Amino acid sequence: MKRKLFTIFSLLFVALCSFGLAACEEAPPSGDETPPSVGIAYELNADNSGYLVSGYGTCNDAYVVFASTYEGLPVVGIKEEAFKDNAPVKITLPSSIKTIGSSAFEGCGSLSSVTFNEGLESIGDRAFYNCFSLESVVIPDSVTDLGDSVFESCSGLTNVVIGDNVKEIGTDAFYSCENLASVDIGFNVKAIGPHAFSLCEKLVDIEIPNKVESIGEFAFSDCYSLPEIYIPDSVLTLGDQAFAKCSSLKYAQIGNKVSAIGRRTFNECSELISVEIGKDVESIGAEAFYDCSSLTNIIIPQNVKEISTSSFKWCEKLIEVYNLSNYINNIDDYFNYAEAIHTSLSENSILSKIEGFITFFDGDIKTLLSYEGTKTEVAIPSGTKAIREAALKNNKVITKLTIPSSVETIEEDAFYMCENLTEVKIGGGLKHISNGSFSECRQLVKVEISFGVESIGNAFSYCIALKTVALPSSLTTIGESAFEYCSALENITIPDNVTTIGESAFEHCEALKSVVIPHGVDTISKYAFTYCYALESVDISNGVKTISKYAFDNCSSLSSIVLPNSVNTIEDYAFAQCDKLKSMIIPTSVNRIGAKILYMSGIETIFYTGSESDWDLISLNGDNIIISYRLHFYSETEKDGQYWHYDNDGVTPKVW
Repeated sequence: MKRKLFTIFSLLFVALCSFGLAACEEAPPSGDETPPSVGIAYELNADNSGYLVSGYGTCNDAYVVFASTYEGLPVVGIKEEAFKDNAPVKITLPSSIKTIGSSAFEGCGSLSSVTFNEGLESIGDRAFYNCFSLESVVIPDSVTDLGDSVFESCSGLTNVVIGDNVKEIGTDAFYSCENLASVDIGFNVKAIGPHAFSLCEKLVDIEIPNKVESIGEFAFSDCYSLPEIYIPDSVLTLGDQAFAKCSSLKYAQIGNKVSAIGRRTFNECSELISVEIGKDVESIGAEAFYDCSSLTNIIIPQNVKEISTSSFKWCEKLIEVYNLSNYINNIDDYFNYAEAIHTSLSENSILSKIEGFITFFDGDIKTLLSYEGTKTEVAIPSGTKAIREAALKNNKVITKLTIPSSVETIEEDAFYMCENLTEVKIGGGLKHISNGSFSECRQLVKVEISFGVESIGNAFSYCIALKTVALPSSLTTIGESAFEYCSALENITIPDNVTTIGESAFEHCEALKSVVIPHGVDTISKYAFTYCYALESVDISNGVKTISKYAFDNCSSLSSIVLPNSVNTIEDYAFAQCDKLKSMIIPTSVNRIGAKILYMSGIETIFYTGSESDWDLISLNGDNIIISYRLHFYSETEKDGQYWHYDNDGVTPKVW
């Protein structure tokens, strides 16, 4: 009988244990209606008005739900260190709980989820310190106090929402939350404490509300992924090293009420391109921008009275400084690498960022300094008058670009090596396209240049995919190396008003098939069409006087050439290594022929429009391969093989 009873009780015990284990494995729904976990320990608070959760007690649940009442009194808080170094996986707090004590859940490495209900008012220091499995936190609007180190070292935390009634984010609050990417800060926060978000290595999305008055030292230091920061006008105090070593930070705007930029505030922000300093700043501390090696320009506001000699140390690209200060006259003492220091500026000069465009305003002049946006099809803002040197150099985002007619100046290398740029439209307000403007944009296929542009420098060299270029009738100058190594360019129409084709202007345009040189061009410069391997047809208009050295060297598809009556000089190697060049018409206007103009060419016949006596007057320089059996003189009467005439069409030369 005793053995039977023992067996029955054993079976009941096993069944109950199985039920208990099943309950622990299944997460209960959240909310006050959920049955509370059994066995949790409670103790009366100091004034006996309610209970505090004091620990696990006899409960072994992984998913813990706290009771809202216990023995007829409300459960109003969680005691200090109540669950320190314990192993809950999920917890749900009822709305009756007002406080979470210091270190209440510190070291709970298994804790992955916390549900805070409205009603909670304060979360104590280190309450969730080193809860490294916690993934997200939503702090309700009822919370007013957030302690120091409250979520420090929660390395699994990825996003946080801070309620609208929190007044201060405490010291080290989210320190070393290395995977924290997004933080939504409630609009009533007034202070961000020291180290609050330091070492949040993946933080990319944070907006500082416009009621924040102070940002503590190291508050955002070592936030390696933070791309930009806007400090609102409400901020009065900016602590030392607040944004130090934010190595991805590209743009920073400092509000107008900040009076001092502290020591090493932006130290080693190596990607920082542009900073807008608020108008009330009076001092810039030691090493404030130390080793900001990408910073290219800075405006010193009018109220700045003090700059440390190390404030901008090792800012090697900081070549342009705008000084509005009424107090600092020896501004060049603080900028070792500056090439241009501007002092005659409007008091209203500002640096701003709108839709990714960083621009400098000085009175009516709007200058584009850089673009940090993400759009692929971009139009430079209307009203922009100048695009600064290297403004968008090495941009990897833009594929299509429109430059408005308001732009009057594009400085050198403005769009150099924009590796994904495929199309460009250039407005007619521009007179000159500067050297390097679009050089080495290796995906650039199409360029449309509006009427008004008069000259092109070495602007499109090494655009190896460029196939289509529309040049305006206003163009007069194609500069040196303008289209050098545009190896995909098949056709180009040179406008009639062009008077200058510079050296190497079309060198290595290896797909170019035909070209017409307009009558206004006086000289075809050295190397102008060298290595244009596919060039089959060249129409040189009457007006050209000089064909310079190597002008058509290695044009291996060129089969014939007719020089107009205006040409007087053919320089050395002008048509050298033109393998398929079989015939050439040289007019009597030519009085000087350089050395080896047809060196290693395929020349078979030279038609000279004058007589043998006329030919003898030409100055032949050096070793010239023009020899008598290839040379034919023009005659309508002499009909042996040394002479030639035009065929019935009046165009085709024919040997008698």
